[in-house]
This record gives sequence, structure tokens and C-alpha cells, in this order.
Amino acid sequence: MDSRDLVTPAEELADDARRAARSMEREEARAVRRVRNTSRKGKRGERVAAALLERWGGLARRQPGSGRYDGLPHDAVGVFAGGERVTAEAKQFRNSKWKTLEKMRAGADLLVLCQDQQAVGVRAPEPMIFCPASTISRLVEAAYDDGRRSGSP
Repeated sequence: MDSRDLVTPAEELADDARRAARSMEREEARAVRRVRNTSRKGKRGERVAAALLERWGGLARRQPGSGRYDGLPHDAVGVFAGGERVTAEAKQFRNSKWKTLEKMRAGADLLVLCQDQQAVGVRAPEPMIFCPASTISRLVEAAYDDGRRSGSP
């Protein structure tokens, strides 16, 4: 055996440390990519929310830094006629959750979600509505057309 083939314990430790450092660098790079992808996905949903609020007649924008600052808790905000302010949260679901909501909607225009009343004398929260954006667009357009016909501003 040649003396050059012998690895000292110090060299072994140095090799182990280098391997561990490379492994940590790769894991950190993966974590950064996950954060960037999550951020992009969130911003994409926020832009969609702002665009829908604009389509429905509001002056809307995506909240910069939404969720990071106490003063900007929502993803998008729209201001409508009469100063009515509407905020929006954008969430993206995996296909299985989306399919569950679609199945519950069963082809109806709206799915009205109501929480069961938990205790006697405790008022249940206000119902929520799940529907395609096109349904809301139709409702807004119909209300706008009805207002023009009746002479309301």
C-alpha cells in the first residue's frame, strides 16, 4: 500500500465537512426557489383579484406587500361608486379541493356555504358564496343595465 493512499482522520473530517456544507447549500437553494415560487403564485392570484374588481366596475389595485404589514392585510382593494370599498383575498387550491367545491356546486350558478349553528343562542356567521367570476359579472351587468333603464345614476 502506498503512503499516498492513506487518508488521515483530519482529511476525513475535512471531506465530511465539505460534503455537509455542499448539502446545506443545495437545501438552502431549494428553500429559496420554493419561497420565490410561492411568492409568484401569490402575486398571480392578487393580480387576478384586482382585475376582477376592475371588471365589476371598481377602481382596483393589488396591495403592495399584502399580508406583510398590518396596515395592508388583504391582497387587493377596489373602490366602487359611492365610495364603497371592497377588499379581496386570493387563495389558490390544489385540484382536489377545487373539485370538491365544484362537485358541491353541482352545476348551479352559486354555492351558498353556511356554517352549522353550534350552540343555542349563538348566531351563525354570514353565509359565503362560491361561484364562477362570470356569474358575478352577469349579476353586476344586469344590475347596471337595470339602473340605466330606471334612470338611476
